[in-house]
Amino acid sequence: MSKYNPYLAKNLSHVIDSLFIILVLALPFISYSFILNSNKIGKELYLVTVVSLWIVFKTVCTIKNKALKIYAVDVVMLLFYLYLVVHYFLFSFYTFLYDQFWVFTCYILLFYLFRWSYDKEQEKKILFNRTIYLIWCYCFVQSIAALLQNFDFINSDNKYFKTVGTFINPNFLGVYMVVGLLVLLYQILVVQEKKIVVKVALLLSFFSMLYILYLTESRASWISLIIGFLVLIFTSQNCVYFFKANKRKTIILFAIISIAVFTSLYLLYQLNKDSVDGRTLIRKIAVLDMQKNPFFGNGIFNFDGVYNDSKALYFTENQRPWKEVKVADYVSNALNDYIQIVFEIGLLGFVLLGVLLFIMVRKIELNPRTRFALAIVVAFVFLGLFTSVLYNPTAMVFMVWALSILFVYGDNKTQVFIIANNRTLNVLRGIIIFAFLSIGVLFVLKTKSLRDFKTVIEDRSQKFYYKLSNNDMLFIKDDAFVEFKLGFEKYTDQEIDKGIGMMENSVKKSKIPEANIILANIYTTQKDFIRTEQLLVANVGIEPFRFEPRANLLHFYIQTNQKAKSIKIAEKIMNLPVKIKSNKIDIYKQEAEEYLIKNNFP
Repeated sequence: MSKYNPYLAKNLSHVIDSLFIILVLALPFISYSFILNSNKIGKELYLVTVVSLWIVFKTVCTIKNKALKIYAVDVVMLLFYLYLVVHYFLFSFYTFLYDQFWVFTCYILLFYLFRWSYDKEQEKKILFNRTIYLIWCYCFVQSIAALLQNFDFINSDNKYFKTVGTFINPNFLGVYMVVGLLVLLYQILVVQEKKIVVKVALLLSFFSMLYILYLTESRASWISLIIGFLVLIFTSQNCVYFFKANKRKTIILFAIISIAVFTSLYLLYQLNKDSVDGRTLIRKIAVLDMQKNPFFGNGIFNFDGVYNDSKALYFTENQRPWKEVKVADYVSNALNDYIQIVFEIGLLGFVLLGVLLFIMVRKIELNPRTRFALAIVVAFVFLGLFTSVLYNPTAMVFMVWALSILFVYGDNKTQVFIIANNRTLNVLRGIIIFAFLSIGVLFVLKTKSLRDFKTVIEDRSQKFYYKLSNNDMLFIKDDAFVEFKLGFEKYTDQEIDKGIGMMENSVKKSKIPEANIILANIYTTQKDFIRTEQLLVANVGIEPFRFEPRANLLHFYIQTNQKAKSIKIAEKIMNLPVKIKSNKIDIYKQEAEEYLIKNNFP
């Protein structure tokens, strides 16, 4: 019987890999309706739980492996991750129980899980082909769901957009359609399917996804699709030979393409100038913070808190032109991954990441699989210039999957050393199994705690501290919204200092204007007018085009008999242009006008 064990173990490993690939790539369809923010948080909890289980099963299935090969990319990956962990501990506002920290850890783990699941054996080539068909099916189903939403057969969960598929916004759907369209282009242009039925299905899927991409109005997705398509075409054997043999024509061709791309970018800018101007403003303010700590950055996941503090100062310390004011929407990320990375982990972290990616893609062998993977990677590299790939879990899963395919099939590995000591390998396996079983259990408990948290939110007769234990709250309080709610309850239960401390920590992480208002009202009742004014002024700067923050500040100044400041803010309300007309704005302007007249101010 023993001679069959290696085969059975290998077959079991293939089955487990296939199952978990299906589960991981099903991420867009996951939503935990029993928790708040079910789509976003649900996907994060699901991803960490599934990846933790996968790595445990993978470790068990490879228990008989006699050696572990370590490559140059693994050494740099370890250095990069250690840098992130130390940086996170020193600079981040969050603890190691924060969901996003483990989501980003999962991206690194997925690189290895995908990498170990695909290799150059014939069986694993079959797995790659099946994965391509799986992605095609998932994307096609998503396009059908979006079509049904567009024609009002089903409703979306987004009250502002009706065509989002199972995503939180149209941009995420657009990125998903880009992946699906690149898969179809790969099947049509590279694989060149022969069966008529498959060709018809491919074409139907292609036009369905293309129409949905059009409906999303995602300009960044269109750009990334074009870039990915060009990479897929230009990396073909014929094109590579042409480029090498005709260097002058190649230069002219790329010059024409560059002109066409920049012309397209200009035309896209003309379609929605405010969107582009808004991103330009984000970069302008973010750079001010980056200059303060260029080498180490401002802390992982701290963009929301740090940036919006700086933004508030930017708009309240000096008069800014209406061109900037009108596009200064509240944002929680940079909408540009390169700005975000340097902002949070500094130039040192950015360089480490750049070295890591360079090692992965340098001197890769161009074959059908690496061409497709390279198209995905380059498309997302360009996409990161215009929107956030980092905070789109589905996009990041595909990015990591593509990088692992480049590593497996690119034939550019540089082996550094081999771990062949059985005792060392067994210790590593034991640590991995224990650690990730613990993480899996932890995230199951987090899920339960978030479910109970939602129950209390919806049933106002209950209290958090009666429904949730201290451990439950420890699991979930890194979330700024959760921490604020828990702090407010402590405040109302007469644990005033502790409650206010929790709420202050919450608004430090996330400058949500509504939270600032609640905290300002608390400070008003405590006669701490200095802190009240700071919070209300910050709200004016966080959303400078809105009238409500200025009206709140006016009411506060009137209430505290600060006549000079009241007149000044009333004038600003009267002079502020209207971005979107509403009855509330008319009321705010009328209040300001009446106050000025009452105080004999022309």
